[in-house]
Parts: sequence; structure tokens; C-alpha cells
Amino acid sequence: MAVPRHPASRLRAEYSEMSVATDNRDQSRQRPQDYYVLRFICTGLAFFCFGLFGLLFRLFVYPPLLLLRRDPGQPLARRLISGFFRTFVETLRLTGVLTLHIDRPENLRTPGALIVANHPSLLDVVILIGLIPDACCIVNESLWSNALMKGPLNAAGYIPNGDPAQTFDAAQRYLKEGSPVVIFPEGTRTERGSRPVFGRSAANLSVRGGAL
Repeated sequence: MAVPRHPASRLRAEYSEMSVATDNRDQSRQRPQDYYVLRFICTGLAFFCFGLFGLLFRLFVYPPLLLLRRDPGQPLARRLISGFFRTFVETLRLTGVLTLHIDRPENLRTPGALIVANHPSLLDVVILIGLIPDACCIVNESLWSNALMKGPLNAAGYIPNGDPAQTFDAAQRYLKEGSPVVIFPEGTRTERGSRPVFGRSAANLSVRGGAL
């Protein structure tokens, strides 16, 4: 991923079984069965907590935020979501489910930065938002039909990728206000083994949104 005006920040995340298989296959064969059972349990508990957070946010946090004006409500919601995502990723890291390598993470927090990323895993958005407290993200429109996700998405002011013109205008406004914007120009998950195909949305937004 790259942030304009600064050296590129790089982020690489691996599930533990992937890194073990790559770094030392003989060692992976010697792992006790209890290790994999524990990792499976930790993974299940972590994602259960993720869903529970969405439910609690929808029931107890989202309604009070509706009483606030847009400007103070959305930054607060984004910071709450970022804090939870950061805790979630750290839990995965400490329990051995995830290995995370980050170069120059401070570049990601540059005000008004356009953060362009590929999308190889489900956790990409979670990791990035956890690193950038005030980031707005362009999100798959289908997530608004998820009862657990709709409340947090609306409260944070995240941008659905449905209508291209509306998506572009909203992202451009956030950039001009100084908020970092996260975009996945492939438009969907990266297929393993295939060459990424990037749309022109990130380049257009970078030039016309003033990120360059």
C-alpha cells in the first residue's frame, strides 16, 4: 500500500500456519496437536467477540450517536471502531493466530492521506482501520444489509461503493476535510495466484481529491 507524499508504508499479515509452513516445515510437523486446538479455539473466540462488538455497538452506541450532529458523531464512532479493531488484531497476534509486519506505520496517519491497498484477506480492513483512528473507508455496499454491521458503518460515515459518483464525492469531501481515506482499487478480494487488476478510482481520487 502507498501513502502520497511519503515513502510507501508496507503491511504484511500472515496466519500462523502459513508462516510456519513457509519458514520451517519440519517444525510445523512437530507441533503438538494441542497447539492447533488452542489456536482454533482462540480464533473462534476472537471472531465471536468481533460479532458481539457489532451487536453491542448497534444496540447501545449507535442510538446515542444519532443524537449528535454529523461532525462530532462520526469521528467518535470511527475512533471507537478503530480502538476495537486494534484490540482485536493484537489479541490475534498475542494468541499466535496472526503474524503482522508493519513498516513506517506513522505514514498511514497523515491527515488527508489516500491509502491504496490490495485485499488478500478478510482482515485487511480491520488491520488498517485499527492503525488509523480517524480513517474513513470505502466499503462493499452489501455490508449495509448485515444487521450487525449496518449500525457501525452508518455511525462512522463509511462510504458504500455502490454509486460511483456518490462514492467519489464523499471520498473527496473526507480528503479535503483532512481525514485519511482507505480504498481497495480491486473492488473485491484479491484472488490467490492471480495478478491484481486495479480500477482507475484510486488514481482519479488521488488527483482530483488533492491527495497528490
